[in-house]
Amino acid sequence: MQTLIDLARRLQIKTVAEWVQDEEAAVMLREWGCDYIQGRLIGLASPERPWAAQTETVLPAGRVR
Repeated sequence: MQTLIDLARRLQIKTVAEWVQDEEAAVMLREWGCDYIQGRLIGLASPERPWAAQTETVLPAGRVR
């Protein structure tokens, strides 16, 4: 994962890590230079909202709740 993040940074591409489930993973991703995270740590998916209207929460990797 770190190699992919390094490659993206060299190519000036922002990175988003999905399925981040705990604080430990978020800290590791932040240390590796990941730009954004999303997943269970941020919030659970809500099946009650219509799929087309659903928006996902994406936070900068440095701003974990």
